Amino acid sequence: MLSIRELSAWYGAVEALHGISLEVAEGERVALVGSNRAGKTTTLRAISGLVGRRAAELTYRGADLQHTNPYAIPALGIAHVPEGRQIFTGMSVIDNLLVGAYTHKQPVQRRERLDLVFSLFPRLAERRQQAGDTLSGGEQQMLAIGRALMASPSLLLLDEPSQGLAPRIVDEMYEALQRVAQTGVTILLVEQNVSLALDFASRAYVIENGRISLHGSSEELVNDERIRASYLGI
Repeated sequence: MLSIRELSAWYGAVEALHGISLEVAEGERVALVGSNRAGKTTTLRAISGLVGRRAAELTYRGADLQHTNPYAIPALGIAHVPEGRQIFTGMSVIDNLLVGAYTHKQPVQRRERLDLVFSLFPRLAERRQQAGDTLSGGEQQMLAIGRALMASPSLLLLDEPSQGLAPRIVDEMYEALQRVAQTGVTILLVEQNVSLALDFASRAYVIENGRISLHGSSEELVNDERIRASYLGI
């Protein structure tokens, strides 16, 4: 589904990714984990065309992402939930969600997606007329995920969804993401909370200093002494 081979990326003259390779198959939940500034966010931004990048292969369902404009990528079925949520603070919850549905031209399609989002996140339905910047941090994260789901993605890129949230809210968030995955949406998750990521995903890649250092099943990585010592505090 998503195939990345020898991907490098830059911020200006600074190279942030050094030839990484990874694969995500249809219906998978794959995590990309590592410390701060390891290259996790840059990887997602490179997939979405938001940074300068070059790869031997960067394709999604056969489409060459390297030659696709960033604004056209959602129409291919890729939705990106950025780090920090980046909701439109001067707009209501419902208007934030409808922005995400710009790929749907028919009102019935937008209504169906709204119904799905509100079933996943009932608090958004309760606050549909409330301004986005008046929501709690957890509600804003729900809104950012809901906005991405409005585009009917087949691949969801999630960047640090648990960041800054209380444990109870994180649990609610990941329960909703489990339900999203059960609808057939493929998920590539960036998460600094390695234990949480490995519990959610079936496979994972570890990125360090812009390079993939380990990859395998979540079970294999949980039992890897390097991961247990460096990321799980064991």
